[in-house]
Amino acid sequence: MARENPPAGADEGNTRIEFLCGDRALRDYAAKHRLVAGLAGRFSTDWREVEKVVEKLVEEGKELRKRGDELRRELAGYKAADYAAPRPPSAASTS
Repeated sequence: MARENPPAGADEGNTRIEFLCGDRALRDYAAKHRLVAGLAGRFSTDWREVEKVVEKLVEEGKELRKRGDELRRELAGYKAADYAAPRPPSAASTS
């Protein structure tokens, strides 16, 4: 729905209510229905469970990123210790 924004502060303290009706409302509902039905199919769940599934996936993603960061720091520590470890002289440098 296109509209011009009022000047800053023009509607301060007021509540703007926007709604659709008629064909616009039907198209809006149909688009949202397709989106939710598609997500439900992709997640193999009922449409009523899509929000819970998405919330769970977001949390799992956060946990995986955190674990990945921990593992990268751990690996960096191992690499640093390996580089700092004394090396025996190689056979090529003793001749």
